[in-house]
Parts: sequence; C-alpha cells; structure tokens
Amino acid sequence: MFPRPFPRPGKPIGAVTQLVVLLELAVALILLTPKIWALAITVPIALFLIVLALGRRRERWLAEWMWILFAYRGRHKYAKETFEYADPNLTPVLESRSGLKTFTITDRSRETVGMVGDANSLSAIILVEQPSDGPLRKPRAQQTLPLGIVVNALQTDDVVLASGQIVQHTQPAPASGPGSSSVAARSYATVSGDVPAIRLTWVALRLEPDLCPTAVEARGGGMLGAQRALLKAVRRVIRDLKDAGFQATALNETDLVGALGISCSVNPMIGTTNQRLSAGLRRTKELWSAWQCDGRWHATYWLNKWPGITPTNAPLLPALLTSVPALAVTFSVTVTRTMSDLIGITSHVRVAAHTERELAAATTALEQRAQKAGIGLQRLDGEQLPGLLATLPLGGAVR
Repeated sequence: MFPRPFPRPGKPIGAVTQLVVLLELAVALILLTPKIWALAITVPIALFLIVLALGRRRERWLAEWMWILFAYRGRHKYAKETFEYADPNLTPVLESRSGLKTFTITDRSRETVGMVGDANSLSAIILVEQPSDGPLRKPRAQQTLPLGIVVNALQTDDVVLASGQIVQHTQPAPASGPGSSSVAARSYATVSGDVPAIRLTWVALRLEPDLCPTAVEARGGGMLGAQRALLKAVRRVIRDLKDAGFQATALNETDLVGALGISCSVNPMIGTTNQRLSAGLRRTKELWSAWQCDGRWHATYWLNKWPGITPTNAPLLPALLTSVPALAVTFSVTVTRTMSDLIGITSHVRVAAHTERELAAATTALEQRAQKAGIGLQRLDGEQLPGLLATLPLGGAVR
C-alpha cells in the first residue's frame, strides 16, 4: 500500500475536535450562567469562542492561529542561548533545537556511524547516491526517491522506528544571487534546463526508545542500547538501498554535522571564522514568515495537497519543486506508522535565498509551479522554525 498524505503535524488538537470543544464551551457558558445579569458577561465570551471556532483566515482556523501565535512568542522569549564552542555547522541547528548532541558508534565492520539526538530520540543519516556507472546527471524523472525502502524500515524485527525521512537538498543551476544573470549563467541554464548543479539525497532514521523498549534493553539498555537498535535499522536500509541499485553510506559524526550545516545553507565564511559567535550573537533568527541563518533567508511550506500519489509520479513532484531558481531548495518526506498500522506521509519544501527580495521571487516561482502541477502549498507563517526542523535530516523532527 502506498503511503497517503497525513495532516500537518504539530497541531495541539485536531480541527474537528477543536471545533467541538470550543462550541461546547460556548454553550456551557450560557447554560450554566446562574443569574440573568451575568449573561452580559458570559454571552460576549461565548460569542468570542464561537467566532474562534468557526472563523478562518488564510486556510486556517482562528483558534489555530491563536495557538501558533502563543508558540511563536514563546520561542522568541527563550531564543537567547548561544553556542560559542559548538561546531560552526551544528550551531544553527542547536540554536533551533537545543539539547541535541552528536555521538559515534562503531559497527561490526569497525566503521564509525554518527548519530544525533537528545533524551527522547536518536537519529542517523544515510547518504544515497546513484550508481557510479550511471550517467553523471540523470533526468529528473529518473531521480527516484527510495520511499518504499524507508517505509519497510519502520520496523526491523524488534526495532520500531518513530519515523523515516528522505531529504533532497538541491542547489539549482544557476543559483540566485550575484552572477546568476551573467552570460555564462544564462548559457548554463539553457544547456542544463532544470537539472540542479548539486543534488544531495539523505535518508534519516529516527528512533524513540520508548517505542521499542524491549529492543533497546536487549542490546544493553540506555543510550548504548538505543544506538545499537538504531544501527540495526541503518544496516537494513543500506542493504536494501544497495540491492535496489543505489550507493548508500552511513555518515560518520563529522559528515553528519556537515550534512546538517549544508541543509541549513550556512555561510561557509561565517562558519569558518565564527564572526558572529565571537560577538556573542546568534546566527539564526525566526521571523513570522521566514527564518534567517547567517543573513540568508529561508521560507518553508507544508504540502497540504498532492495530485494523487502513485509510485510513478511521486519522484516527479520533488524534482519539479526543487528546480526553482534559488540559493537552495530542500524537499523533505517523512513517513510514520500510526497505531492503526497505517502509513502516513508528511512533506515540506524549504527555499533559501541571499536576500528577502530574492526569497520573494523564489517563493513566487515555487507557488506558481505547484499550482500548475496541482500541488497545494501552505506557507508556515508563524511556524518557520518548526518548518525548518521538519526539513533538516533529523528523521522528521517532532514539531
């Protein structure tokens, strides 16, 4: 069975439940008012709850906007910590989700595998490449995403994963910015069409020890047991990818940190010199409709409508979206298994640009392409930081 789109994660309660709860509160306020004169107070409150329940703005319920605003202000209140001694590639990730640590575990072949996580989850990243004997750049229709392999890896014997994720990070040719309108850049664009200059594909697997405590305990318990359990799933995915004709490599700790930095589109100059860190300043900032890292602008969208997902057209959709001219475009697909044993899929796309103006042009182009293809995009205003985390190769970050 092919995965079906699931609602955007991160909502405190479902839309229907939210509607029912607010309407019930409004009715209860009126019915339980003990005195007639008190209706002057309870009726306006009840009307406010009804408007909150039934009102919509920009494809969202007003109650949802209220939760988003509260969460956004809460993140801003605590977004003050800096990480002067962290790896420059990891600093933007730590500023976005503090508490993460990186680890190294050695597998049976004595090769080191890097992992990243906190007290609640642990993730590993696999670099996926086309066969070395294939063409240098395949047409986008042939750039298959190994979705079925990731779905099958959600359970490997006694090891149950919280989620599996495929992240495709591209730097279109030519990228937006200085020099993108030069004669050479225009000539390259004419020859290459919409084939990106750089396309990196990662598979990230995320383990929550609470989902498979027996598997963790059987492998030593604690962090070591969780690492060994995740390593079992990593080995399976690598084996399945190679059987399918891909080249697959589990990233070591250094390469894992580098992949997270690439996905954030860090400025290599700032990352090398630590210019901002030396002044005690944060390198990232969440705005209402964008996220900034090293002065570069990012905007994330949730895909709320797919034009009928099939194994045939699934690889074409990310290729269509990631070929938008920009500094970088990142497409993320996260698969999870529900308690009813259904497989759900959640997708996001993030566009990065040098300036706010370039970001506006890139997002306009993205929205136009999506509309023509029948893809529904919802810009995550007020949730750009959670949107960023959903597009980093962390295995599908909890939002």
